[in-house]
Amino acid sequence: GLAASHPPDRIAFLLVDYKGGAAFKDCVGLPHSVAMVTDLDEHQVHRALISLNAELKRREHVLSRFDAKDLRELERRDPRGAPPSLVIVIDEFATLAKEVPQFVEGVVDVAQRGRSLGVHLVLATQRPGNAVTENIRANTNLRVALRVAGAAESDDVIGAPDAARLPKSIPGRALARTGPTELELFQTGYVGGRTRSGQTTRPIEIRDIDPVAPAAAPRAADGAHEEITDLELLVEAISQATEDLGITPPESPWLPPLPPAIELETVPVAPGEGVVTIGVVDEPRHQRQVAFSVDLASEGSLLIFGSSGSGKTTTLRTIAAALAATHSPRDLNVYGLDFAGRGLQSLEALPHCGSVVPGEDEERVARLINMLRRTIDTRSRLFADRRVASLSDHQRHHPEEALPRIVVLLDSYAGFIETYERVDIGALVDALPRLVADGRTAGVHFVITADRRAAVPAAVASLIAARLILRMATDDEYLMLGLDAKTVKGAVLPPGRGFLTDGREIQVATVAGTTEASEEAAALAEMGARLAAATTDRAAPVAVLPLEVSASELPVSPQAWTATFAVDDLDLAPVSVSLADSHFVVIGPYRSGRSTALDTIAASLRASTPGLATHLLAPRRSWLVDGSGWDSVSRGLDECEAKIATLLEELVAGAALPDTAPVLVVFEDAGELAESRASSSLEMLVKRGRDAHLRFAASIETGQARHYASWIRELRKDGRGMLLDPSLDLDGELLGARLPRRSNAVFPPGRGYVVIDARVALAQVARRGER
Repeated sequence: GLAASHPPDRIAFLLVDYKGGAAFKDCVGLPHSVAMVTDLDEHQVHRALISLNAELKRREHVLSRFDAKDLRELERRDPRGAPPSLVIVIDEFATLAKEVPQFVEGVVDVAQRGRSLGVHLVLATQRPGNAVTENIRANTNLRVALRVAGAAESDDVIGAPDAARLPKSIPGRALARTGPTELELFQTGYVGGRTRSGQTTRPIEIRDIDPVAPAAAPRAADGAHEEITDLELLVEAISQATEDLGITPPESPWLPPLPPAIELETVPVAPGEGVVTIGVVDEPRHQRQVAFSVDLASEGSLLIFGSSGSGKTTTLRTIAAALAATHSPRDLNVYGLDFAGRGLQSLEALPHCGSVVPGEDEERVARLINMLRRTIDTRSRLFADRRVASLSDHQRHHPEEALPRIVVLLDSYAGFIETYERVDIGALVDALPRLVADGRTAGVHFVITADRRAAVPAAVASLIAARLILRMATDDEYLMLGLDAKTVKGAVLPPGRGFLTDGREIQVATVAGTTEASEEAAALAEMGARLAAATTDRAAPVAVLPLEVSASELPVSPQAWTATFAVDDLDLAPVSVSLADSHFVVIGPYRSGRSTALDTIAASLRASTPGLATHLLAPRRSWLVDGSGWDSVSRGLDECEAKIATLLEELVAGAALPDTAPVLVVFEDAGELAESRASSSLEMLVKRGRDAHLRFAASIETGQARHYASWIRELRKDGRGMLLDPSLDLDGELLGARLPRRSNAVFPPGRGYVVIDARVALAQVARRGER
């Protein structure tokens, strides 16, 4: 009746049917209907009441702007500027009041405060029982009772038992109470009837008659039509009239819930360097749903909490894809640390992604963290010299010098701690909070996931204000993260659905519009191919320490007595050692690469030290004797002992001569002479050689390196050497160092720790190509 006599710009309906929506099935099609709500839980109730109160505030602002006391006055003064009256219609409110009492109470309160603002309430139920409260009675001037089961129910509604005596034979007969004592009997109209337009006789029915088969169902004759209800006809007519008059349907004060899946491309992108748009946020207080963005340049880093299956990894993929869509690889690099099941691996298709490092790859995890530390330190010094406060300031003042913003995606902080808290006494775990603290101004940002609040230590949590809270395992977790119990109570959260710390609800978008990992991977691959075709830039990878390193790729040191012989594990940089005032010893078991190390060291020293004479002592069989470049080669114990005597004579004779040519003694399997007749001569050579121009580069088998021979102890005394395939618990003491503990220590030939003055670095020895 209201829809037939008032246009949609003057009245609107908000329909609530707790039983499932059948009562308003046809009314939903009216242009006046702004929303239809069928299923309510505690979370939706909270959201609905916020929306309705926001509608009241909006109407108050409208009236205030026009200086009108109520909607009726505004309609008289400015019909076009007046919002339509809003009628909230609730069917079966008694059941709703029993199941979700706060909703009915809240809606009645809204109607009470909103009467002058044009907000009205219609409540209906089959069994009022005790559902009609004093608050409802006080705020409903018009009460209608059709036939009810008992006098008490009639009294609940109209304050009299008369409705219980209405005849069953007259559906629609009702009593209306319009005042303190007035009761008016009336007959309601019926919109469910069917009107046959222009037809006064029954249509002809045609049946196929078969004496054997059962009678067929009648079929309508040509020209007959299926009957529709008067309500359907009315809805169709009203809709057509609204369209013909060009009337814009009213906006809903009650937005539909966020969808369970949103495609990233459909979300409007917020501009800005380091700004990433990741989804849509619901703001019922402002009656809107808008794109949500994180400003990493301002926030620094982001924490994402959520239980298993809540969409944490998907959110990380979305962040990487969103950043890649709005930044070039020259301006932004992404790296992943995956401790949660390889869900980030598909990001390597993006040219912005340097590497996704699996959690168990200890070598590359350490290398990435070291790279970040060096990047932060380098940029901090640069910014201090140029007197800029942050990467954003630097880019504004020096646009010609591109420094990429770096975003590190750490999936599962608990997995990171569990894996590395016992590695090198937790050095990597201890390094991360400092990186997070120092990274914001340097343009290094972290996005970290965790399955519970306690998984993130206070040292990290206190540094990151921006948080996204997805579905948690228990309600207590929400409270620990600072959310109001009313905000989350009863909330059904699909993957990617969660809350911000201010209570706003968010749905994270996905690249493919789905949470299926295979579809996400395909979408990322397609996106990566498209972006890679548009640029030649690519983020630097976190490479693997190679099993084979060519000595020809290493630089020659400009410093005399300096050997460049290996590649460092942390940053894959060349490893150099100076023998200007010390000897060098290579310790390891058989077939660990000792001979290769000596060969490369000798070749590098020849290149860096002019006039160097190199002598090889090989008490056992060695392939080094067949190499080139030696000034002398001594094979076997006897020749080695004789050469040691000769070297000692030459050392004594030339010790006082400052221009004596430098001499390098390469001693293969030196432990074979631990108790030989040359032992005392060796001790003198080792001791006095440091003060002269003679140096030893010796290899010793691990067990023999522990020998009590004084000259072996003297070799180890310098604390410079390399421990190949070492025992991490025992062998560090051979060179006065502590070796880091590794969870998956594997040492291929040539792999070990270089020790220089108690400083330890994992390295791979380079191999000369001529072997």
